[in-house]
Amino acid sequence: MVQALIIAGAFAAVADPYEFVTDANVMKSEAVEDLVKELGADPKAGRKAAMRLVRFGRLAVPALARAVKSDKLQVRFYAANALDLIRARSSTDVLFEVLGNQDEHVMIRRIAARAMGRDEYVRAVPLLVELLVGGGDAPGEKKADAPKDRGDAKGDAPPPLDLPTYMDGSPLAADEEFRFEVVRSLSYIGDGGGVEVLVDALKDSSARIREVAAQGLGDQRAAAGIPGLRGLLLDPEASVAAVAARALSRYGKAAAAATPDLIDALGRADIRIQRNAKGALAVITGYSFSSQTRWREWWARQLEKKDEPPPLPDVDAARPRPDYDASPAKPRRKLEPGETPPALRPPWEWDDESRRTTPE
Repeated sequence: MVQALIIAGAFAAVADPYEFVTDANVMKSEAVEDLVKELGADPKAGRKAAMRLVRFGRLAVPALARAVKSDKLQVRFYAANALDLIRARSSTDVLFEVLGNQDEHVMIRRIAARAMGRDEYVRAVPLLVELLVGGGDAPGEKKADAPKDRGDAKGDAPPPLDLPTYMDGSPLAADEEFRFEVVRSLSYIGDGGGVEVLVDALKDSSARIREVAAQGLGDQRAAAGIPGLRGLLLDPEASVAAVAARALSRYGKAAAAATPDLIDALGRADIRIQRNAKGALAVITGYSFSSQTRWREWWARQLEKKDEPPPLPDVDAARPRPDYDASPAKPRRKLEPGETPPALRPPWEWDDESRRTTPE
C-alpha cells in the first residue's frame, strides 16, 4: 500500500509540467497571440493570419490594438484591416484613435476612415471633416502642389478652377483614396455635420467620389445638395449623372426646381440616365410621359399659366380615379330550391329572369 502511494506521487510530480490546458478562453487567447506574431511574416502568411484573427471577433481586439501600434508598417496594415472587418464597437474605437494619429501613414488612415462608415460611427464625423478640410501631415506622402494657372497665347489667365475647397494642397486631401473613404463614410453615417463636405465633393475631380457624394446627399435628403445635383445631371460620366437623377428622386416634391433639368437629361444617350430621370420626374411631378417631347410640351403649358412654374399637383390629384357607387349593394334574388346560380349557367341559358339582381 505504501509502495502504491509512492508510485502515484511520483507520477503526479512528473505529470505537472505536462498538464494540458482545457480552458477554452485560454486556448483562444494563446492562438490569437500566435497569429498576431505571424502578421509580420511574409505578406501571404500575414494576410492569412489576419483573416484567421477576424474569426475570433471581439476576443482578438486587445491583441490587435497592440499590433496596430507596431513599428512595422505591414503589421499595422494587417491589424487595421482585421479590426475593420471585425466591425465591433471596441474595434472601431481603436481605429478612431488611429484615424486621429497624425504620425500614422496615410495608408493606415484610409482603413480607419473606411471603418467609420462601416460602423456608422457618428462620433467620427467632426474628425473626418477636419481631416479632409483642415488637412494635416501625412507621413510617407509628398505634399501636393497647388494647381497653377495656365494662360493662353495672349497672356490672359483662365478663370479659377471650380474645385472643392479641400483641394488646397493638403496632403490628406490630395490622396484620392483617402478622400473617397472619407466621403463614403460621411455618406453612410448620415449625420448632418458632413453635408457641406458632400456638397463640396460633387465638384471633385474623381468620378467615383462625385458619385458616392451624390448618393449620400440623396439618402440624407439634404436641401443644400439639390443645386449641386441639378448641375451633376450634365456630368460627362454617365454613371455619375444617373446617380444624380436617382438621388433627386429621393427628395420627392422638394426637388421640384430640378424638373426642367431632368427633362433635359432625358435627351442624353445613356439609358441609365433616361431611366432614372423618368423615375425622378414621375416621383416629383406625379405625371408620366413616354418621351422627352411630351415632357417639354407639358412643362411649356405649365410655364404659360404663370410667369413662374405653379406648384406641382398632388400625386393623387394628377391621377383621376373613377367614381364608384357608394350606395349599399342591392340584395340578390333568392334562388329556388334546386335552381342553378346564374353565374354557373352557360350564356346560352341566360334569360331576363336570371339577369335580375333584385327580388320581384
